[in-house]
Amino acid sequence: MVTGVSTEEYIQEAYRYTEARVNGDNGAGGIRSGEDSVDLSQESVSLAQSILPDVETEPGLIRLADIEQQIAVDKKHVGEKLEALLEKLGIDRNVSFTLGSTSTGSITVEGDFEGKEALEAAINNDEALRNTYTRMSANSSLLDAARRAEEFRQAYAENPGAAVVRYSYLFNDDTEYHVTVNYSGGEIDIAVNMTRNA
Repeated sequence: MVTGVSTEEYIQEAYRYTEARVNGDNGAGGIRSGEDSVDLSQESVSLAQSILPDVETEPGLIRLADIEQQIAVDKKHVGEKLEALLEKLGIDRNVSFTLGSTSTGSITVEGDFEGKEALEAAINNDEALRNTYTRMSANSSLLDAARRAEEFRQAYAENPGAAVVRYSYLFNDDTEYHVTVNYSGGEIDIAVNMTRNA
């Protein structure tokens, strides 16, 4: 909750903000209710090409399905690279571990197995793998946030007051998304966890 502002003022401001966004009054084309796409500026199209390099998109549009498709491509690539590194380092592919990242961009390996330090070093020395992992993590966070925003939009259409109270964390700059990648026996699972720092 914002300090120095009453709950009622906070809810009223959230109403005004949400109404403006839903009605397209945000200076950037707006959000079109019921659709899962956003109109993009030319600068954003260039950025989109960097986060969706393996996905054909409609000019000026990114759909949630496009992000999901890029995540799937990246997940496959990361899995293949991990398999190759495990083999190269002589680590049993049936091992289980979790990948995370630090604030400096390094990838961490969590788990209890022989060769963990060598695997972490090899991952961090592979720039293409690090960049793909980072893009996959960022896109996974983006997709999770977009799904939560859609849940809010639907709840807001039914009961605005209850939706603002329930989803107020979406308006809080202290909400953080943490992505971990779990590897087990050749399979990769991506987990997105949200924390609210109050």
